[in-house]
Amino acid sequence: MLTSMAAFAATDMFIKLATQTVPVAEVILITSAGGTIFFAVLVRAAGERLYSPLIHSRGVVLRNLAEVFGTVCMVSALALVPLSLVVAINQSTPLIATACAAALLGESVGPRRWFAIGVGFCGVMLILGPQDVAVTAGVLFSVGAAFGMAARDVFTRLVPDEATTLQVSLWGLGALVPVGAALMAVTESAVLPDGRDAVWLAGATVSLIVAYYTITSAVRHADISLVIPYRYFRILFALAIAVAVFGERPEFTTLAGAAIIVSSGLFVLRRERQVKALPDEARRQSPS
Repeated sequence: MLTSMAAFAATDMFIKLATQTVPVAEVILITSAGGTIFFAVLVRAAGERLYSPLIHSRGVVLRNLAEVFGTVCMVSALALVPLSLVVAINQSTPLIATACAAALLGESVGPRRWFAIGVGFCGVMLILGPQDVAVTAGVLFSVGAAFGMAARDVFTRLVPDEATTLQVSLWGLGALVPVGAALMAVTESAVLPDGRDAVWLAGATVSLIVAYYTITSAVRHADISLVIPYRYFRILFALAIAVAVFGERPEFTTLAGAAIIVSSGLFVLRRERQVKALPDEARRQSPS
């Protein structure tokens, strides 16, 4: 999970560098195509099917739609606003996922966790604050990315058990390829990347592959409640990159808001673990 978070932070860095000269749609197309090819090779090497009727199941379709929405928003945000701001807002994803799971899947969320979720959203509002017009679009894309990724996590629970994690990853990245191509057709014209842009795009593709592969391995080989807290290390990696590579100086409100979000998220995760450890009868009676 730590390797995955470092790789995702590196992906954000390379995408932000690439989108300075390469259109957002082209970046999405190239990186998703590279990742799709890699996972297709892994799926075949594992003796699994590239195509299965399961790809049309409700869980897979909803997950892919959320993946597309979240990724388009994330890349767009990285092209418009500082990396530190995007990643700080993105830390609210676990809180949003908990709220969505309660609303969409009927999962039980008690007053303590709802309070923590509310505190976390206060942290998001602190980060947002008053922004100028140029930054507002990037901030909205950042919030959209957080909701998209949260929805993806929730809808993953609806994916049929027969679909393997490699197949689900392949189908999610594969869904981005036609979307990237379609966006290129209706928005900006493609450009021929120069040598430096090619390096950024290659770095984004490789780091994305590493991130997806390692996070899949983490979730498959360890209890989710054990590894999920380590996803918050992403903000540490991202802040280090933001300062060292882009010369950013995150505002106090960004750092304070991120601290509130992370603290709230860790409380929610800790409370979820405590409730799951209770006997069934005690779990039903607990004000979770």
